[in-house]
Amino acid sequence: MPTQCLRARAGVLVLWALGASLSVLACVGAAAAQPAAASSGAGSSAVPTASYQDLLAQGKALLKADKYDEALGMFAAAIKQAQAEGQPTTTLSYLYCLQGIVQAQGGSAKRADAIASLHKSLELDPSSADCRFELAKSQYEDKQYSEAQRSAEAVAAQSGADAALLSEAGGLAKRAQVQALFSDGRRLLKGREPEAAAARIKEATDKAEAAGLSSEERSLMHYVRVLALRQASEDAEAVKEARVGLALSPQDADLHFELAQALFDTDEFVPAQKAAEEALRLGLSDSSDQKAASDLIKKSKTEALHERFTFFGSVSFGYDSNVLQSGKVETVGGKCASCPNNTRTASQDSLSARSIRDQLRQQVSLIRSLFSQYPTAVTEIYKTAVPPQEEWDLPIPVSLDLNGRLFRFRTLEMWLGYRFYQLFMTSAGFDHDAYNLQEHTVPLSLSWQPARWLMLRPRVEGFANFSGLKAFTPYQGGLLAVVDALFIESRMWRTRLLYQHQLRRSFNRSDDTYLDGDRDEVRLTQELRAGSGKVRVRGSLSYRLRSDRTGVYEDDVAFSPSFYIQDRAGMLSQAEVTLGSFRYVAPLGYLGHEASTRWRLSVPWDLELLAGFAFDYRGYAGEYTATFTPQSVMVRQPCPPGSTLAMCDPRNQPVVSLPPAGSASSIAMPATQRKDSTISVDVTVSKNLPLGFSLDLSYAFVKNFSNIANGIDNRNYNKHQVTLSAGYAF
Repeated sequence: MPTQCLRARAGVLVLWALGASLSVLACVGAAAAQPAAASSGAGSSAVPTASYQDLLAQGKALLKADKYDEALGMFAAAIKQAQAEGQPTTTLSYLYCLQGIVQAQGGSAKRADAIASLHKSLELDPSSADCRFELAKSQYEDKQYSEAQRSAEAVAAQSGADAALLSEAGGLAKRAQVQALFSDGRRLLKGREPEAAAARIKEATDKAEAAGLSSEERSLMHYVRVLALRQASEDAEAVKEARVGLALSPQDADLHFELAQALFDTDEFVPAQKAAEEALRLGLSDSSDQKAASDLIKKSKTEALHERFTFFGSVSFGYDSNVLQSGKVETVGGKCASCPNNTRTASQDSLSARSIRDQLRQQVSLIRSLFSQYPTAVTEIYKTAVPPQEEWDLPIPVSLDLNGRLFRFRTLEMWLGYRFYQLFMTSAGFDHDAYNLQEHTVPLSLSWQPARWLMLRPRVEGFANFSGLKAFTPYQGGLLAVVDALFIESRMWRTRLLYQHQLRRSFNRSDDTYLDGDRDEVRLTQELRAGSGKVRVRGSLSYRLRSDRTGVYEDDVAFSPSFYIQDRAGMLSQAEVTLGSFRYVAPLGYLGHEASTRWRLSVPWDLELLAGFAFDYRGYAGEYTATFTPQSVMVRQPCPPGSTLAMCDPRNQPVVSLPPAGSASSIAMPATQRKDSTISVDVTVSKNLPLGFSLDLSYAFVKNFSNIANGIDNRNYNKHQVTLSAGYAF
């Protein structure tokens, strides 16, 4: 059959199949006349049968009478008869093509049969551009977009085809390509690959308008990409995508709702409220979405208030195995070296201070050697380490944090706040009044995001501290200046660079000026964020360099061993005799290096599990030294070691002078450059409760290794801390 009959004009095959064009029928009869005559030779004795032309004509008549199934049966019979008649492949190709076109009119139920018939037609005659184009259209309708694209591109590349057909095939190829990309994106989204899905759908939306897709089709693509972006936690990009989709379909309630959720997740609470209200006004079809939109409106109103005002309060109760040492407190020689003078002197009768004095006077063998080797004995007494200083307590920290936003302009906002902190020591077993601490802080902070990948959060804080409860005393005041830069590299990775300078000045300028300090700190942190929904993981790895330039603590520790003394009545008794005192010098400033890692796992039921580990090395400025200044006394020399009262009557021992004649007026103890290594581990279980309440249960362990261990001071210690906290946040 001549191909020009098939390409007589655009759409001729469909019209032919419907029986709407008599001129096309003429072409069919002309093409088939000669083969038919050849098959029915003169003089044949066979019973006459209907030719394929007759069957074809009957099929078209049935089709015209809306007898679709009977017509298809007649077309199948025509193909079978043409094969029996030995018709050429071009005729058979034409018949299969015609059958495929008619089958395509039967909708999705017959589309697979139509595609099979059209494939058969092209196997017989691959040169038919019209039939290949019909195949491309059927594949497109069957959502076989990649196959439709290939078929349409083959038509567009075929030489000699009608110009209108080539143009239509090119347009179909573009539409099929866009739909193939979109279909692949939806598959990736269903396979939980939201980042890849968003990228693939972006390719589709970029080409959709040029491919001639309708506004509704393009809007659907933007909607699905919003879903993918939100699953990938790319909420800012999801906001942009949703707004593009709404420009195409402003009445799409579902798209308004997705926009509302993305706006809420990017902390744009007022626009989120308006978008959720618009979604409800337009009519969300799903009842669960309607409830979620109503809840989102309520939360947006609350969070909009949070944008201007925040409040956080907490109270904790716990057990601390060693309150003498912490991040803010340092106890040296049994006294709180980091407390004001009047509360520090009150702690000289603490259990820790008494244990140091007992250790000094109970070194019996060394004390005996004072009478023969005075400087050496004093030095050995100093070098003999006291046990680590540890005292437990039941601390109750109370905190309050208020913040109000002064202004907001696009990505720039400023906040002013007030923080209150009070630490109560509640143990009745020890005098820890000096360790009670009260702190008032006024922070002024700025938040600025000049680029999507950069957030700057500088702040300045003024603070004042008070120490003690029974001896409530102004302690220190100062300023803290912080520059905090957050680099947002991707959804998963962030880098934080922080620098801060703290200036501390003591209120008591006569006794506590050594506590004046300047501290500079640089911290570099790499953060990881993974997971989605209710299961999320956040981890960080940090390095911190800290230079603390606090002064030097000095204290006098008396050396008062026991000796036998004889009263005026000649009676012997033991009594403490002060032989002198050690002047202990302890620099508190240091240069520290800390490496740490912290992890937070959020799981269903509003639970969070937190764990941290840190290693801190500190090299202290200056040397820890002590100088012993003897005090001249007359004491009775002790009996020799191992002697009994029968062997040695203390009354018969000579009374001698200490220090011996000719001794130096002061004796320098060995100096040590202090170096500390601290390991800390902590774990916390946090439970969020309704209405903004929360509960935290935490355990922390700290172990300090130090080369300072002498008769006055031992910087090695262990610290166990268990704390239960209740908080409320608004």
